[in-house]
Amino acid sequence: MSLTPITSQTVLLHLLAAWMSERFYRTFRPADELPKNDDTIGFDALITQRNRMIGVFIAELWNAPKIASVTEQLSALLSDDAVSDESIEDGAYAVWIPPKVRLPSTEPYLSELRLQLVKGMRGISIDERREIRIPRAVTLAKLENTGAYMSVTGGFSKEWLALSEGVQGSFHLDSHKISRLPKERAEVESMMTQIRDKAMLLREGELTELDIFDHWTISHLPETISSGVTVISPPPELDPHDGTPVRQDLRRVLKRVQQTDMSTVDMSVLVVTTAVTHIDQELVTTAIKGMSPTMYGMLDLVVVVADGELRQVLQPRALPWDAG
Repeated sequence: MSLTPITSQTVLLHLLAAWMSERFYRTFRPADELPKNDDTIGFDALITQRNRMIGVFIAELWNAPKIASVTEQLSALLSDDAVSDESIEDGAYAVWIPPKVRLPSTEPYLSELRLQLVKGMRGISIDERREIRIPRAVTLAKLENTGAYMSVTGGFSKEWLALSEGVQGSFHLDSHKISRLPKERAEVESMMTQIRDKAMLLREGELTELDIFDHWTISHLPETISSGVTVISPPPELDPHDGTPVRQDLRRVLKRVQQTDMSTVDMSVLVVTTAVTHIDQELVTTAIKGMSPTMYGMLDLVVVVADGELRQVLQPRALPWDAG
């Protein structure tokens, strides 16, 4: 039986409801669909908490990527695999593609990635995230015998100082195929030790490739979502360190929010996803702080989703269940 791939909006909605349930010690349930009446025009979805109604705005802080067809194809293939592979637990999954990754659209590269992702989905419990290893290669060159420095481009660029520690000579590391480092610092240190050890073996003018791993994230989503797999992938040309597109897209979303009648719900929430490798690198908080409160003051809560994790950006002034 084939499954219909789930949408990124559905993923964000159900992650938000599960996070609110844990955060506020109450049960929040996504409504199956928006009621067809004028009172809810403007909201993307509704969440219920007993007799209370929460209006939800959902947005990706990027323009629709040109690679949508590739993500949809991969989502459909993985959804079929989730049904046929008995080692994959029933449920819904999200594959979080790191920024600047260009998904393969041709064979055998698409099938190779598909197999790696299927392997990564096996054995993940509900509501858990897992980092999976994607084989990659980095290029290391010894430029000169003099100096004690390693210049770095790509995924390890922020680690150039740590990589330079203890090396004898001048080196260059091209790690553009690495899009996301692991979350645990110990694992990053282990990878850098591998690179430095290799550098010690090089002669002046020598260049070599080093097999290493990129680290992506897969989430086993809340059980409130119908079974299926979605691949969430920002446009590869988007720079995760550039706050300008984030501010522009956030303003665009907030303009839509401002046009909605909030009096029809008990609480209003904006949930967005943004292109970052780890949640602690998100730029939405900075963007919000740089705006006038009149831009977002009509919202009760703003939450960012990235890499399968959630972060509260805007603290609720008051909660409807605390009234009275």
